[in-house]
Amino acid sequence: MKITNEQLKQIIREEMEDMPQNKLSTDVTRAADRIDKSPNLDKLLQKINTAQELEQLLVVVIKKVRVAPNLMKTAFMKAAKTLAASDKE
Repeated sequence: MKITNEQLKQIIREEMEDMPQNKLSTDVTRAADRIDKSPNLDKLLQKINTAQELEQLLVVVIKKVRVAPNLMKTAFMKAAKTLAASDKE
């Protein structure tokens, strides 16, 4: 299944709206705004259309975020739970 960039943005917006208790930090908001304003990045992200490519991209992004491995694991577990909960709705 191929997800378009617009569909991905819509999903992200909906998830952010559904999580008022997890308000985005200023740093995350700033990064998200920067990503939204980058037309070249949008074009590149539209080409990611398989699970394997998405996994590879996530690894690249994760390597750019420098946090302790235990914090990264905790963040992933919480994100997975959030995604699983949104799938049930």
